[in-house]
Amino acid sequence: MASASPRRALLLNHHGLSHTVIPNLLLEEKLKSPPLSLLGALRALAYEKAVASKAQYQGLILAADTIVVLDNHCLGKPRNQQEALSFLTALSGNTHEVITGVCILNTITDKYRCRTDKAKVSFSPLSPEMITAYIQDYQPFDKAGAYGIQELPEGFLREVNGSFETVMGLPVHCVKSLIQQLSH
Repeated sequence: MASASPRRALLLNHHGLSHTVIPNLLLEEKLKSPPLSLLGALRALAYEKAVASKAQYQGLILAADTIVVLDNHCLGKPRNQQEALSFLTALSGNTHEVITGVCILNTITDKYRCRTDKAKVSFSPLSPEMITAYIQDYQPFDKAGAYGIQELPEGFLREVNGSFETVMGLPVHCVKSLIQQLSH
């Protein structure tokens, strides 16, 4: 797995998928602009991560990337506390989409498969105090949209439509499907 994300490792372990963590060697993680669709750009970024890391490992490389989309605006990882506050304030009381792109590259055959999965997440209305406390307690600067769904305090989340794992950053059902496709 070309990711140091403890959440992704936890999900793979939970499903009994053995893996080795290797460095993500892609220096600049940036979504490609049009003509690619947002989903195509996310799959392309996951593919780029896998390819950039293939010198580190022989076999199947898993790479993934997650974005949060609110009103057609992508919310990536916040750069600082002010941006995290801005993201969470915008998400408060609203429904947004979380999209995770996954790519598995077989370094031996150079075959690969990529896929995206989406979920809709609705937040409850949040007070400024709730948002500030969350940022201070959880330091969500390594998470798209400035939050980790698995650590949200009671009262933050109203509803999730779709895979909870997709929102965490790794839809394991997609990973299993892609591995199966590459095995044939």
